[in-house]
Amino acid sequence: MIINWSDIGDQSVFLGTKTDHIIKELQEALRLGEKEEMNKLFHLVAERFIRDEAISDAEIRSVCFKLISDAIQIVVKLTESLGRRFDTEIQLFLDIIISEDTINIIKVTQETLQKYCDIVVGCKKSRFQAIVEQTTRFIGTNYMENVTLQMVAEHVYLSPSYLGAVIRSELNISFTDYLINVRIENAKELLKDQQLKLYHVSKLVGYQNPNYFAGIFKRVTGMTPIEYRNSVSNN
Repeated sequence: MIINWSDIGDQSVFLGTKTDHIIKELQEALRLGEKEEMNKLFHLVAERFIRDEAISDAEIRSVCFKLISDAIQIVVKLTESLGRRFDTEIQLFLDIIISEDTINIIKVTQETLQKYCDIVVGCKKSRFQAIVEQTTRFIGTNYMENVTLQMVAEHVYLSPSYLGAVIRSELNISFTDYLINVRIENAKELLKDQQLKLYHVSKLVGYQNPNYFAGIFKRVTGMTPIEYRNSVSNN
């Protein structure tokens, strides 16, 4: 069972523009799975809770509940996008609602946010891996066509800029260089067939211009296609 912030009514607490801004940054850090940044921001909020006597225990409890409730919504959306189920124990919220120990409320909230941040990181990693698998599979099947980042992005239902960033992050290489490497590796196999003309090899790996293909091949391998063919035939 998941309890939402709206389930306990509107209990908005204004802690000041600066603190409210920090809380928003904290929530964004959680959404991005940036645990270190989230912990740093939570520490600032906790310091304010403890230092400022004008903030009541009820207000601290309300803010902590809101932070956890929002965190759960982030996790739920991520897990649902991966076809998973996420549930949380109602006892967690009851502990915060009935607790009279402010330090304990803060401690439980931070531990809970850390746990949920770990889930976010795991979900994002799984999602990125799935995106990369779909992308590399598509390129492996269609490299001989006029493949573009836009084309692949449409295939995986992402924007080109986001897909490009995921590929660079996960494979440590740009989309263009990955595509080139796939084409060149396939070209190497084709060049072992002495009967295939170079312009045929060029077209079979997605390059309509044999001279352009030869230039790319040499840049990647350090040899021209003919030099490579001769080297493998001699071996």
